[in-house]
Amino acid sequence: DSVKNHLLSDFHKKENTNIDEDNNDDLNLSKNSLIYIDTSNYRFFETIDVDSSSKYNIAEAKITKFIVDYLKKIKKIEEKFIGIITPYSAQTNYIRGIIPIDSYPDIEISTVDGFQGREKEIIILNLVRSNKNKEVGLAQVGLQRTPEIRIQIW
Repeated sequence: DSVKNHLLSDFHKKENTNIDEDNNDDLNLSKNSLIYIDTSNYRFFETIDVDSSSKYNIAEAKITKFIVDYLKKIKKIEEKFIGIITPYSAQTNYIRGIIPIDSYPDIEISTVDGFQGREKEIIILNLVRSNKNKEVGLAQVGLQRTPEIRIQIW
């Protein structure tokens, strides 16, 4: 059963939540199952962690937090349905710092490897890489199971 046509409005029906899909839907999540947020023209450059040489992107992490808060507060999505995946451990750590477990206990945040074998209905895929050389590095990753809604930040 393909999920490419599953929408947030379908998710609400499945979970028996009652919400007006068109109300406060600035990101148009109710009508799309895959959303790309291209940050390449905004100079949101990556940073290299001095201790681990792993990469992180502060602006993309803040966009991720905005989307999580949007899903929770505006769209009334429970945290247990949201997963955040990124290819870099430094990005995972940075996101955990701004989306702390004590405030967001049921949101799973992990690297691609750490998320392997796991499933969530809504995946936010944060790809981190943005640099002057336009190198993508580990940014070409895929998912074994397609979530109902995927938000990709790159």
